[in-house]
Amino acid sequence: MPEQERPDGQQTPVVVLPPEYYMPVGYQEDEIDLHQYVNVLFRYWWLVIGTPLVALLITGVLAFFVMKPSYQATALVAVIKPRYIAQFSPNFQTVPLDQLQLPYKAYPTLAMSADLLQRVYTQVTDKLPPGVKGVEELRGMVSAKNGQDPSMIELTVSGPDPRAAADIANIWADEFAKTVQEVYGQGTSEVPAFEAQLKDADAKRQAAEQAVVEFEATNPAGILEAQLADKRAAFLSAMANERTIQGVISDAASLRSRLAKQSGSSKSDLVDDLSALLLEVNALNSSVSLPAQMDQTSSSTAPQQPSSPVQLQIQSGAALSDKTVAEQIAYLDNLIVALNERAKETSAQAAAMQPELLALQQQLEQAKTQENRLMEERSLSQELYHSLALKLEEARLNEQTNGREVQVAARALPPLTPSSPRKMMMLAVAGALGLMVGVFGAFVVNFLRTGPRPSRSK
Repeated sequence: MPEQERPDGQQTPVVVLPPEYYMPVGYQEDEIDLHQYVNVLFRYWWLVIGTPLVALLITGVLAFFVMKPSYQATALVAVIKPRYIAQFSPNFQTVPLDQLQLPYKAYPTLAMSADLLQRVYTQVTDKLPPGVKGVEELRGMVSAKNGQDPSMIELTVSGPDPRAAADIANIWADEFAKTVQEVYGQGTSEVPAFEAQLKDADAKRQAAEQAVVEFEATNPAGILEAQLADKRAAFLSAMANERTIQGVISDAASLRSRLAKQSGSSKSDLVDDLSALLLEVNALNSSVSLPAQMDQTSSSTAPQQPSSPVQLQIQSGAALSDKTVAEQIAYLDNLIVALNERAKETSAQAAAMQPELLALQQQLEQAKTQENRLMEERSLSQELYHSLALKLEEARLNEQTNGREVQVAARALPPLTPSSPRKMMMLAVAGALGLMVGVFGAFVVNFLRTGPRPSRSK
């Protein structure tokens, strides 16, 4: 620590302050003296007091004598949730109001729309102040907003006449409720619409039923089905006969090949004769026209023309064994030729039946298609009529139990006191502002007279 020598010769230690305690060069400490400000206010008291008094005087004159009183009337329109929801028919699903995304924020905008205000203006022309000559001037008199509950819409009208303001607010509220119902379909009476739809559906139902009755009077489906069944049976019979004939031909050819292996002049045994007889019986049982029975004592190889079914006349069993193998073969040849001819005829008959069958099938399908279409139209019209009838009863019940869902909740009454001007508030604001201006003016005047305060030197 450094020391300093005193006059008496003794050393005295010197205290060195830290750097942060050094005072800057030219630094001087200023103290706020409130007495100076108070003195300024006392010196110019006439300005401090006079300015608010003048402001109060001017505001009082404006509020009590110049400005005309204005009254506000407010009507409330509410969106009400239904208490009951009737649902008779599942074909028409009614969405409950509490499940809909209601446009609460859009209601004030809709209330201030030009179209709605135009309709209101035409009804309140005699109630408007002299300066209101159109929709834009009317828009300056009205305001719409949501209440604390968004489902409550406040419609406010301002005007010099309290009764006229209330009347305009009520008319506006009625028109607004109607507009909301038209735009969003809430609370509108559905009964007339369903009655008109039910009447139209009833006419369509009767027309569809009459169309079915008229068609059934000339419906050829039953006749075509009978004809088609008969034609199918004939076709199947012809095909079966053809198959039977082919079987007989095959058996006859097999027997002939067996006989051809024997001597032509020899006598055939009894088994072959019985086989030939069986072929003829099979041919006769299948309603096949066979050649006429040849003479038992002579042999002829010429084929006979097909005729009606042959009646075999077997006089004795010996007659069967008297034929030689050649005679039996000739007989089988004639039989095969006759059966082939008959097979061709049967095939031709079956081929001729096919176009008729196809034509009948087409006609039957057309008749059934038309019948099904008419039946479907009748069923749909009956179902629609039934659903609309239930929906009409549902709408009537909802209308009786719930009423309108958008309606005027509270009608406006003529206000007893004006909403503006707010005289006391105007006086309070004017006094406060006047006092602030007076104080500020006092300091400005003092500054202009005395100039800036000189700074103290060190």
